[in-house]
Amino acid sequence: MSKLFFIGTGKMATAIAGGVVRAGVLKSSEIAGFDVNSAAAETFKSVSGADAFCAGLEKQLETAEYILIAVKPQMLADALTGYREILKEKTVLSIAAGVTIEKLEALTGSKRIVRIMPNTPALVGEGVTAVCRGDNITDEEYER
Repeated sequence: MSKLFFIGTGKMATAIAGGVVRAGVLKSSEIAGFDVNSAAAETFKSVSGADAFCAGLEKQLETAEYILIAVKPQMLADALTGYREILKEKTVLSIAAGVTIEKLEALTGSKRIVRIMPNTPALVGEGVTAVCRGDNITDEEYER
């Protein structure tokens, strides 16, 4: 079981996962990710120390506490197709640029959405991140 599960393990997801581990927020054993690109998954794994998968997404989603969507906005609908029943019970975070909370709610079925907009210096651990929460995120969830 992962506390934080990434759908997409590209550069920004890898930077976030690595930063979370380096900052001591989560252990690498509490993070995992999925990507259809095996090279991206391997880089994610080597940088963060977290597990990365190229198969078995449904099982990983079912056991995760938080889901972080880290795919390009144009890939979002395809990446989430077939997982709405699982995602509707999860807290979903997204770094997909330009995708509104309402759109994320419609795609995932979740009413617990947080949009996260890191900037590119995050790739080297020096970024700033804007965070916007949906109406159903508690103060405690938001702080976490």
